[in-house]
Amino acid sequence: MCNLIVFDLEREAINTDNVVLLNLGDFKRIGELSYIQVLSSPHKKELSKSYYYYILKRLKELDLLEDDKITFRIALPYKLSKSGLELVNGILYITEDKKLVYYDNSQEVYTCGKCPVTSSCLMAIKKIAKEREVKIRSENLDDAWLSVMTSLNLKIITSARSLKLISSFV
Repeated sequence: MCNLIVFDLEREAINTDNVVLLNLGDFKRIGELSYIQVLSSPHKKELSKSYYYYILKRLKELDLLEDDKITFRIALPYKLSKSGLELVNGILYITEDKKLVYYDNSQEVYTCGKCPVTSSCLMAIKKIAKEREVKIRSENLDDAWLSVMTSLNLKIITSARSLKLISSFV
């Protein structure tokens, strides 16, 4: 079971390979259609002007936008546990062909087997795996996402030179 959203990216992206770690609550909020619409497009569409600018401000506070341009390639959710910071299986990803992919396996929007977005799911996981050079280790899509996320998280953390934290505490 998961939530998968794939949108065409109309908003300009700064040429970057930045990885952003997002608090799980913020990551789930970004999975709401209105947040995805604002992140993917500089146009208000059917949102009210005040709500559009509220979301825009939140996305800037999360370091996902700067000067109305996308500033990341990958955003990963995390949560705090007794052992510290724990990456959660999910991803917000900008593909090379300008698709915005949001995947969260903790939500129950879609179920494999009865899923209306299977072709988009397969395209998204293949594209991410190819672009990030990780292997898909299962034909079952839920298991495939889990293996890709595990490999990708390990690759990102082991290659990290520094982590920039944005906190409302300071």
